[in-house]
Amino acid sequence: MLPLYVYIFPTVMLFYTSKQLQSLLLKKQGNLAMQKVASRIFEGSLSFFQEECKYLFITALPVIVLIFYWNGIISAFAFFVGIAVSSISGWLSLYTATKANIRTAEAARIDLNSAFKISLSSGSIVGSFIMGMALLVILLFFEIVGTGEKKHFISLALGCEWVALFLRLGGGIYTKAVDIGADMVGKIEKSLPEDDPRNPAIIADNVGDNVGDIAGMGADIFSSCITTMVTIIIFWNEIQSILLFSTIIGIGGIIFLILHVLPSSKVENKKEVSNTLHRKTLLAIILNFFVATFYLFFSKQYNIYSEVIPYIACLTIGLALVYTIEHITFLYTASGKRGVDEIIAQTITGTATNIISGLAMGMESVALSGFSIIIAIALSYHILGIQGLVFVNLGIMMMVPLQLAMDSLGPIADNAGGIAKVSLLEKEVRSRTDILDTVGNTTAAMGKGFAIASATLTTLVAFSSFVHIIKAQQQLSLTSLHIISLLLLGGIVPFLFSSMVIRAVGRVAQKVVIEARRQLQENPSIMEGKIMPDYNSCITIATRAALFQMCLPTFLTLIVPIIISYFFSYYSLAAYVVGVALSSIPLGIFQCNAGGAWDNTKKAFEKGIVYKGSHFQEGSDSHKASIIGDTVGDALKDASGPSMNILMKLTIVLALIIVTSN
Repeated sequence: MLPLYVYIFPTVMLFYTSKQLQSLLLKKQGNLAMQKVASRIFEGSLSFFQEECKYLFITALPVIVLIFYWNGIISAFAFFVGIAVSSISGWLSLYTATKANIRTAEAARIDLNSAFKISLSSGSIVGSFIMGMALLVILLFFEIVGTGEKKHFISLALGCEWVALFLRLGGGIYTKAVDIGADMVGKIEKSLPEDDPRNPAIIADNVGDNVGDIAGMGADIFSSCITTMVTIIIFWNEIQSILLFSTIIGIGGIIFLILHVLPSSKVENKKEVSNTLHRKTLLAIILNFFVATFYLFFSKQYNIYSEVIPYIACLTIGLALVYTIEHITFLYTASGKRGVDEIIAQTITGTATNIISGLAMGMESVALSGFSIIIAIALSYHILGIQGLVFVNLGIMMMVPLQLAMDSLGPIADNAGGIAKVSLLEKEVRSRTDILDTVGNTTAAMGKGFAIASATLTTLVAFSSFVHIIKAQQQLSLTSLHIISLLLLGGIVPFLFSSMVIRAVGRVAQKVVIEARRQLQENPSIMEGKIMPDYNSCITIATRAALFQMCLPTFLTLIVPIIISYFFSYYSLAAYVVGVALSSIPLGIFQCNAGGAWDNTKKAFEKGIVYKGSHFQEGSDSHKASIIGDTVGDALKDASGPSMNILMKLTIVLALIIVTSN
């Protein structure tokens, strides 16, 4: 039995979630027109989520049977539990966002500060729930299963990663397909402004912000928390390790709650919003360091100070890595910084130079982010070996609630802006939500870098357990052509996976474009503003097409490790896992950062810019060139890129399932 005090942390976080959600629902919802738009977004989001869950559970059935055959009924049940709790995390994230969007829009009618507080508070609901739920699930599961069978914990992690793949991938394909369709027909062909109610795909676009950027992100980070904790249990598998990591992660959650309830200075412009988030991040890192250090020093696990200092050093490396990755991402994706400014300058001359510059910036960002991860791995491994990597990941996990709160800011503000535009609110309302959306684009890119860094450390720790189980240290030799071949195969699969996802986005977007064009051609009164488009048809078409298109990359993720383990050896599977990780990390960073930079370039032109004495504004040729760059980046930053870390984690978890089946 675990001591009751470890349950204090998840209980407090879930209680906070409940009280904050109640407080959110009591806030003003705006006028009737706003409520109608918000209702359509909520219904569309819920419809997509329900349909996606049908596909999820249908495809999970053969996996449950396979796990039952390999590892027995308890592992099969653990997989089902993982699916259930991860689905709940995605649903609550989606529900919170769809209730927060209209309230943020209404608050934006007052001032920017009010809208910022509601959108960030709503994000804090998601952050506290994800962390609290993940901690509670793993503690209760440990109580039931105990320290005996590692394979049951691995099955739990696989269930969570399975849902994360579906919600991230399916939601990502949907949201970017309708976003591209809305931009191509509305902005490029009809020269309509952002979120114009005459655009038939506009409600589907706002639905996409919730199902992809919110529900998918919630399930993704939840699965990362569970998989991280499972890898720690696999590595140590003793009660003291459970008490240690649950307390450290719990400290991170409580500090986040304290930071959130403390009053913050009023924000009146984009710079102040960005600075406020930056200060919160720095303060969270500093407080996490001091409180975790205090706990480790006085923990009964350590008798002398010299024993605890290496652990504190590795925990500090994890906290420092979070700040470093976020700062690098900020430099490449934030408005007014080098990355976006260079793309803006290149966009003046047309679409081709916009795309070339964006690709170059995305590739360059991989070097700095990747180098930071390499330094963190090398230092921590030098200090404590694999245990050092575990503590680096614990440092990253302490920042999960705050990161999720900031990550949710952009999609909620984007939805609020859509509601303001479609319900014809005052222009200043939309300008305020646009400020939050622009900052939110950068925090979302930071969140994706955060997720990739965490997935990298989790994969490395899990891989060390995999190698230990199969005792492959001597067999994994780079002089073996067989091992090199499997490494190359692992490196190829993420590119094939990305191509499937990007192609899926293009195919679904094509269907949305055709439907939007049909409506505008058959009903000229739509462009005249006399009748409203049929928004539901675009939602229905995109939902069905996105869920169908995601089946092939999902199948690829599952089948390749099984084939390798069946026809070859576990050593070959180990080489394949390494290849997948080595390719997924740079590919994910590149896609997320390039897409984020293209997005903020487009938003800069929508606000209007002055370059070398010439003024460029919304509707100009340069603006249209930036839209095309943004549509290219959409498929990368919100569909393919974020899926890389799930592909990496799912591959190693599946490999662990296979190797523990004997």
